[in-house]
Amino acid sequence: MNKIHPSHSKKELSELINIFELNIVEYQKLNKQQLCKQLLYQLSVIDSIKPDNDYYFINDKKELMDYLTNPECSKVLTVKEKDIVMELSKYIIMYCKNGF
Repeated sequence: MNKIHPSHSKKELSELINIFELNIVEYQKLNKQQLCKQLLYQLSVIDSIKPDNDYYFINDKKELMDYLTNPECSKVLTVKEKDIVMELSKYIIMYCKNGF
């Protein structure tokens, strides 16, 4: 069985449950780990989902599973990743200013 990538937030998972009308009872009260388990179970039980052409542009169950198992690409950088990018940028600027 697949695993939901940790980059997806609990809020996003809740939105997916609403949009695709998945039958998960009181999902607002579940923590993220429990919500992931319930979501995966629900997707394993059902045969098809309602297509979404407004927000996620997902048409079938396979596309939804692919979306959930891959990292979310719209996330902003973490503080650590941003520091690495900033440091690398400084080196590139320094490299260019020194005439290389």
